[in-house]
Amino acid sequence: MKKGAFTLLELLVVIAMIAVIASLSVSDFSFAYSGAKRPPQAVLANSLKLARISAMELGEEVSLFFDAENSDMVLRKTFSGETVFRKNLFSLSEEDKKKLAEDDGYGKQSYPEISVLFHPDYPRLYNFSRSDSDGVEFLDSLRFSPNSSSTPAFVELLINGSRRALFKLDPLSAMPLATEGIDEK
Repeated sequence: MKKGAFTLLELLVVIAMIAVIASLSVSDFSFAYSGAKRPPQAVLANSLKLARISAMELGEEVSLFFDAENSDMVLRKTFSGETVFRKNLFSLSEEDKKKLAEDDGYGKQSYPEISVLFHPDYPRLYNFSRSDSDGVEFLDSLRFSPNSSSTPAFVELLINGSRRALFKLDPLSAMPLATEGIDEK
């Protein structure tokens, strides 16, 4: 007489099928996380690291600028002016930026005012810094050399006028060292 139980082989086959289906479903949704919006602090830190790496890979000096009109970090080759990359601090795609430009009412209020300031680490030591109306010195861009050094500076991220992050660039390694406000929330 045959009992109504499953054999070990049948159970293993079912478990293997569940594992295959689960792995396929997880991999199908992995694209959703790659385009997820990241906080401006994380995008800025990533831009600083990419600038350093780009200078070494290209073998020439590059300059990192902040484009206030588009809220983009822009990396260009210093001497030719050729753009290496543009990263939007709000993680907006080019399509989203076009929609914002076309329609005055679309999303204008949902994105706060943002600015990135480059302050020299040693004020008045360099001739390439400028001062604002309060006498605070700032730089137009940061330069990264192929030998992995950079302009000694502090990078300040302001959102709606309040400081959200402050990075100090190590002048020898050009790595951003977070001094405050680099939470990933």
